[in-house]
Order: sequence, then structure tokens, then C-alpha cells
Amino acid sequence: MMMKTIFGLVLLVAIFGQQPGHAATSEWFTTTGGKMRLITAARPDEQKIDAALEVLLKKGWKTYWRSPGESGIPPQFDFSMSSNVSSVTVKYPVPTYFTGIGGKTVGYKDRVVFPVEIKTTSTDVPTVLNMNLIIGVCGVVCIPVQANISVTEPGISSPSFEVTRTLNEASWSLPTMPKQDFRVVEAKFQENQPNMLAIESIVDENASVVDLHVEGPAGWYLLPAKLTSREGNKAQFLLDVTDIPDDAVLTETKLRFTLVADGRGIEQELLPVQ
Repeated sequence: MMMKTIFGLVLLVAIFGQQPGHAATSEWFTTTGGKMRLITAARPDEQKIDAALEVLLKKGWKTYWRSPGESGIPPQFDFSMSSNVSSVTVKYPVPTYFTGIGGKTVGYKDRVVFPVEIKTTSTDVPTVLNMNLIIGVCGVVCIPVQANISVTEPGISSPSFEVTRTLNEASWSLPTMPKQDFRVVEAKFQENQPNMLAIESIVDENASVVDLHVEGPAGWYLLPAKLTSREGNKAQFLLDVTDIPDDAVLTETKLRFTLVADGRGIEQELLPVQ
């Protein structure tokens, strides 16, 4: 696709090493199209650190979700060079669809904060988070940016109001569990179209924008689901599954659905049915 060609033609690798930040906040890493930083707040009694990557994008620029759609690259996070860390989980806020020369892509504009849950091995020593990141930043052209951002979390100081607010905002931006009035009901094969899934969902009937993002196992490629009808609180989508692996059995494979209505989202897994 054209966007992938642009990725091949325009490559900016911005590598920035910095000393661990003070007050559990790294320095801003600045690149073409925006800037980013890592922030943390410890929970010493739980051997846990709440962290987040905050990304501020210039007007007209965007970055990608974990499943970027018809083109683009997902963010790649590597915390393997950190110390006093036993596990890391990066979470993704509710995304938005974009339509451009690369087709329909999924991601974020303006500002996005990726929550990062850190489990530590000890409460007796500081935690050094060393994040190696590859992230796509796109304006007229797309730039894969590589960055190294580090911060030391002492595990004893109270976070500032700004850090607390940003971490709370990151948590609020995540998709929630499905609810009775906001969920995917079923994904069913079309009788006369074996490569198409008809997906029924329930959303707020007053929502102005409704989207559905569908993901399969690692390595699968699924085209964006298309909204085909809305009536009352029901939204119907159609998903093309032509490009799944030849040996895949969809009725035995749970798909992950992220249903979005006016920026709010839920996430659930379902098995398609015949």
C-alpha cells in the first residue's frame, strides 16, 4: 500500500538517551511531529508501579493503535533493560479510525497516554525503567521513531498532582468491560457469504459515532469492520475474514472486539458462530 511505501522511503531514527528523571518523570523526548515522556507513581506496599507513556502530537499528526488497520506500524515497547522489574503490561486507550492515502487506519491524534503496569521484584531498592520504543508518527509522511527513555522511581516519594492527574486520565481512557446496554451480542457467519461475519452490537442510540475494531490471534490481519446499519440501540457491522490463515478455524478462535461509541469503549472476546 502507498503508506507502507512511504514508510520505506522516509525513515527517521531518533535515538535519545537521557539520565533517569527526577520526581518520577522523565525529560520530554522531542521528535518530528511531537514529544513524549515516561511518568511513574509507586505503590510500595504492593510491589507495583503505575506508569504511563504520555505522547503529545502536533496538529495534523497521529500515531497508531496496537492493531493499526490497513497500514502503519503498532507501537513496540521494550523494557528488558530495566532493573527491579518482574513484569510489564502496556495498555491501550480507546482508539479512533482515520481515513487517508494509506486506507483506513486506527490510532490517536493530539494527545494519548498509554498506561503501563509495572510489577517490581523488591520494595527495598529503587526501580529503573529503561524503555526502548519504536512508534509511528504520521503527518503528510510517516516516520518510525526509535527512542530510549529512562526514569528512576524511588518508591518512597509521593507523586505530584500533575503525575497523579495524568495517570488517572490514562486509566479513564481505557476500554471497560461490556455492559448490558453497551456490548457485542454475537458475530455470525453470513449464510451466503462464508467469508463475512455479521456482528450485532448494542450501543447508546444517541451516540453520533460508532466504530468496531476486531482483532484475531498474533499474526492475523483483519480488515476494518464496516458499519452497515443502525436502528435504535442496535448497530450492525460486517467483517471480511478472507485474509485469515488457511488453517484457521474461526468457530474455535476467540476474536477480540473493541466497540467504541463517541470515544467511550468496551472490550470483549467472543467465538464466532455459524
